[in-house]
Amino acid sequence: KLYAKSLGIDDSIEFLTNLPFDEMIGYLKRATIGLHTMRDEHFGIGIVELMAAGLITVAHNSGGPRADIIKKDSGFLCTSASEYSQTILKIIEMTSEDRLKIAQTAKRSVLDRFCGEIFSKLFSESVKTIINEQ
Repeated sequence: KLYAKSLGIDDSIEFLTNLPFDEMIGYLKRATIGLHTMRDEHFGIGIVELMAAGLITVAHNSGGPRADIIKKDSGFLCTSASEYSQTILKIIEMTSEDRLKIAQTAKRSVLDRFCGEIFSKLFSESVKTIINEQ
């Protein structure tokens, strides 16, 4: 908040913290772009949640987002402020059909790889392997 104030943009930003889940989902349903700028995020559950909610996600080109989360045609990876702004402008200028295609690809991608059922299955298989080795 102090940084936004120092930049003179604090009147253009609203910080919403500790929202009830339903209210947060409401914001996600109305949004188009999910922005995540953390460098070297180890995994990025927030990024997965943005994609699962159907947002076009723009994340830092490092760590988990690059290695495991954002795959071909499912979002955008950036490193500099200039690259982020150019990418956001590109998304805004896309046709609604092109934005929908990316959002659907992203949603399908993360739901196919990170949903609870997949986690349970892979976890069970891993535990069985460990138990069978002993």
